[in-house]
Amino acid sequence: YGVFSVNKLYKTLRSLHVNDGKITIAAWIMTHAHSDHTGAFQTLSNTTMKKRIVVENFIHHFSTDAQHEAIGSAGTSQKTRTAMKGYRDANIIKAHSGQVIQAGGMEIEMLFTYADMEPAGIDRINTESLLFRVTVQDNSIMVLADASTRSINHIYKAYGDYLKSDMVQLAHHGVDGGEVLYQTIDADVVLWPIAVDASYNQGVELIRDVKYNKVATGLAEEVYVAGNAVFTLPLPYTPPDNKSAEFY
Repeated sequence: YGVFSVNKLYKTLRSLHVNDGKITIAAWIMTHAHSDHTGAFQTLSNTTMKKRIVVENFIHHFSTDAQHEAIGSAGTSQKTRTAMKGYRDANIIKAHSGQVIQAGGMEIEMLFTYADMEPAGIDRINTESLLFRVTVQDNSIMVLADASTRSINHIYKAYGDYLKSDMVQLAHHGVDGGEVLYQTIDADVVLWPIAVDASYNQGVELIRDVKYNKVATGLAEEVYVAGNAVFTLPLPYTPPDNKSAEFY
């Protein structure tokens, strides 16, 4: 998570919202403690760019250091916790299932935290991923972070048809997923955080035809692959009525 990634993140943030010369972020959600989800934030927070950023709310539900140690991931959240505390005016919110957070005109509805697995605890750090839905400008966006099979099965059994949403972020870069879950969400727009080649998480072409990914993308009208570019979809957003998914 070097200079290139951090500068790209900062440039994107500047293009989205600047207030009185400061980048204002209503809510920065840390889904879990893996470095590919927190590393760029940690690096950014150690640069002079941080002085031009205002974060109103951080949202997370990291498991404890003891639980991380038990699954061989000791200390993974400590640097992120320290970096969050460096934004003195920010609220740090520990999320819980059923909680609804209002921020920046958004409604953020928490559907799963690792605490829902207790007393069994987590089997791997991906299971601590926050799963939530953001509703803004009448668009609903289901965020599945790096959901594992356990958490995917849990939210489907807990919520069923309530999970229907306009957009969905594919779980764990498309490495994990659930056919019934995606059929239930039935999203028109798929957001796929994955490389376009085999350099990271197998590459989109190698797992595009995995059954659960095929279900999700087959139901959609548009599929945005993060490895292609940085996409900004202005809300409210309605995709064109296509018969089959168009990849971008």
